[in-house]
Amino acid sequence: MSEQDSFSAQLKSDENKAFRNLEPDSPATQILRKLYPLLRGPLYPKGKASEIAELLETTIDKGKPVTLLAVIAPETAVKELPFFKRAIGILRSQCQSTATALIVDWPAKPVKTAPGTYLQPGAPLTEAVKATKDIRTFNLVQTITSIPDGTAIPEQDQDLKWLINYLLRQGTWGDNDYRVFGFLAREQLAARREIGRVISETPSDGLRLGLTTELNPGLLRCYGRNIYLANLKVK
Repeated sequence: MSEQDSFSAQLKSDENKAFRNLEPDSPATQILRKLYPLLRGPLYPKGKASEIAELLETTIDKGKPVTLLAVIAPETAVKELPFFKRAIGILRSQCQSTATALIVDWPAKPVKTAPGTYLQPGAPLTEAVKATKDIRTFNLVQTITSIPDGTAIPEQDQDLKWLINYLLRQGTWGDNDYRVFGFLAREQLAARREIGRVISETPSDGLRLGLTTELNPGLLRCYGRNIYLANLKVK
């Protein structure tokens, strides 16, 4: 089975679990029926689809807003914003919601300028903020520009090991400089954990759901284990 087929099978199984305890015509069911086709991979954490669905239903039944937080990278903001807008629109068609855009000054892939020398290119943060505000979807646009130092993450960290192996498998580098992979992985892991912290600490009276656009749903593990995430498919 290919990786794509595996993701599709996991998604279908996850969808079935999400509907298990919902009424067929409830607003939560209507939302999830429209949301699942937009996802790349199951709801996160894995195995929590039913829990997330029930919390969504409880939030709606109590008349509370669903808290949505979209994780946006400046370099891909213009391409990805329509997908965030569509997903948020699905929820707003059935329930109250507040949507916050988290525009992250993401650690960029280092550019090799000379043997042993790497530079981090800047990201068009200002342009991304403007584009995000222009679509008039978010109640709040927030930037995350301070990322904790990732060098303190120990080599034994399981998420770090997974992320280094993932980056190595991508095969997009001209050389396999393990030192650079380790540096990049620590930066990216620290960034995702900081985003996860921001999501987890955002006040909410009901379901708090992060929206991401990761190419590999496995990367969601890097955000932490105590948050809910829906990973959108960008075509």
